[in-house]
Amino acid sequence: MPNAYQPRRRTKIADTFTNAPEPTSEKKVNTTLWIPMNMHKQLKLIAAQNSTTISALMAEAAQHVIDTHQDPQE
Repeated sequence: MPNAYQPRRRTKIADTFTNAPEPTSEKKVNTTLWIPMNMHKQLKLIAAQNSTTISALMAEAAQHVIDTHQDPQE
């Protein structure tokens, strides 16, 4: 039990992600996405349950859209 007079080390949410994807050398861009607050809460929960980030979930969803709409000849 921590001493009441000594501050505890605060755990950052990012410290809890043990299975986050490895960084790649691929260049990335920042984009803003406006989504309903309820959807954001659900994504946050899903990301935490799967030890990942909302950004990784959104990248996966975007890749799914690209794969679905991509011309099969490419």
